[in-house]
Amino acid sequence: MIMKWKIPAAFVTALAILSVAPVMGQDTTATASIAQPGAQDADTQVVPVKLKMGTLGFETVTINKPKASFEIENVCTVPHAFEVEGEVGGEEVEFATKVLQPGEKTTMIVHLPPGSYEAYCPVGKHAENGMTGTVVFAASK
Repeated sequence: MIMKWKIPAAFVTALAILSVAPVMGQDTTATASIAQPGAQDADTQVVPVKLKMGTLGFETVTINKPKASFEIENVCTVPHAFEVEGEVGGEEVEFATKVLQPGEKTTMIVHLPPGSYEAYCPVGKHAENGMTGTVVFAASK
């Protein structure tokens, strides 16, 4: 079963929470929210995301804190979005922003268990044209 959330930018509280059966004592909670820029706390690592054709602004980013605050900006002349997906406790999870128009910004705060997750632009064939990256959550709490 795939669980997918498109998160409207107007919401600023935790919107999507998935808690599945623990696997060998691992934290298997996945959450995402849209927040105001600068809303992160000490448990949050800021990750700039610059959306433009062919790139997200990073290839691989390692998150060494429990949460990542993706500071997303569409610096291109065409619409883009940002999505993070992967497997948590045997279930597929996806968190995505709304489609951002040129110049538009948003912040998506994500908490995922340790592991490797795919990030990409889900608009059209943008991912196929290089708008992909890897997000590695290294911290567990």
